[in-house]
Amino acid sequence: MRYQMLKRDIRLFLHCLLPAMALTAVFAAVCAVAALTAIRNAQDVYTPVKAAVVDREDSVYNRLLIRAVAKTDYIAELLEVSYCDMDEAMEGMESGALSAVIVLPEGTWDGINSGAATKGEIYLSPSVAAYADIVKNVAAFGELLLASGQYGVFSGEHLIREYGLDRQFYSEFLVESNALLLGDAISANSTYFDVQILDYAKTSMTTEAYYVVSWAALLLMLLPLFFARLYTSDLKKPVLCRLRGLGISDRQFLLGKIAYPAVFQAIVIAVILFAAGSQIAPSIRVFPVLCALAGIVIAALVCGFLMMLGHRGVPALIVIALAGLFLCGGIVPRQMLPDALLTVGAITPYGVVQNLLSPIWGGQCSWLSCVMGLVYAVATAVAAHARLQHVRIGGDEA
Repeated sequence: MRYQMLKRDIRLFLHCLLPAMALTAVFAAVCAVAALTAIRNAQDVYTPVKAAVVDREDSVYNRLLIRAVAKTDYIAELLEVSYCDMDEAMEGMESGALSAVIVLPEGTWDGINSGAATKGEIYLSPSVAAYADIVKNVAAFGELLLASGQYGVFSGEHLIREYGLDRQFYSEFLVESNALLLGDAISANSTYFDVQILDYAKTSMTTEAYYVVSWAALLLMLLPLFFARLYTSDLKKPVLCRLRGLGISDRQFLLGKIAYPAVFQAIVIAVILFAAGSQIAPSIRVFPVLCALAGIVIAALVCGFLMMLGHRGVPALIVIALAGLFLCGGIVPRQMLPDALLTVGAITPYGVVQNLLSPIWGGQCSWLSCVMGLVYAVATAVAAHARLQHVRIGGDEA
């Protein structure tokens, strides 16, 4: 009789499958667009500071030099540099179009070449006044870097004078040395530093991977909505009593209603992995795959139980999924949410499923998610048994 129940469930499942596939494709497209929008919003949090450079000397060489520095790797991500005169710069500051103005005095390049002191000016708008410490630290670092290079130049100058070399040799040495120093400084970030891109908002994933996981988890939790008939067709007192008389236990009754949607959910996740694989390399190893399967099972259990509640369970499922997406930073960027909300989101059913899916996209699975996943699985099993008993004794049917 157990196999007869599985056959009945698979007939109901197949009856729902084609509409479910069509609805899943549409919903997946909507989720993809929403995820891309959320990724752009999260990346816009790090908008480059708009700054203008005013060169009082206004030489072609200085323009080339400023352009070279502004286009250096990662500098362009921090500063959006434009070139203008002083009047335009001040108007930009007053209108809020600019956040900073850097003024280079006359003789800047000659001063660098000859080792003479040159002093520019930096104007900051009130909106970036809080970052003055950062500006000061960067300036101090640049000062130290320049001083280190000039020390080598002055050491060479001392040797030239000591050995009585002619003035032309001295001039050529000074120009060549400072030109090399400046070129070295421009490429210092790639030559002397190992640049690392940090994980997105303490998630151990990139921004793109985090939002793919977040919206994939939402899709995973809402898929049971497309199999409503599978969950509710047999949830009537006469049917349940007859099945109990035939020796069908509650576990056997629920097996097909949980297993078949779970297989469909696993296939959908595999398709998402394949589709996103060109941008986000999946981690197809034993532990990440086991975590993902655990997340799929928990989603199938929790969402399946809610669907068994009928018209009351559908809105509850939608609210739980969307609230979890919001609390976990899938709509509003995580760095804009209080830690307390993120903690609450992590222990919701959605948060547990999302975290268990994370390792397959390079994230880490927390022990809290494992514990809460076990709690939800046990609680759902108990609640499902109670729901069947309630219907058998004449309670509300689906």
